[in-house]
Amino acid sequence: MDRRLFLVVALLAVIGFVVVPAVASAAELTGKVVSADAAKNTMVVNADGKDTTVTWTDSTKFTGGKEEDLKKDTMVKVTHEGGKASAIEIVAAKKK
Repeated sequence: MDRRLFLVVALLAVIGFVVVPAVASAAELTGKVVSADAAKNTMVVNADGKDTTVTWTDSTKFTGGKEEDLKKDTMVKVTHEGGKASAIEIVAAKKK
């Protein structure tokens, strides 16, 4: 019984050392879309006066809208790691 408990605790520790840094390294970016290219799955977002290029994939989670809503001046919140988005929230779409 003690050996099983030790193995479970050791496994949880290893998972913690792998998962926690991966989650902690994700960055959030909130700003306006400068440009978007749906064919290339890329967009440039301006946040705090700095442009950042972000790409998305089929596994990127969209909330508040769809890929088609990523147009110039749309306000977005992007969770990304190294410019690859895991989540894109469309906060406010550009008014027509």
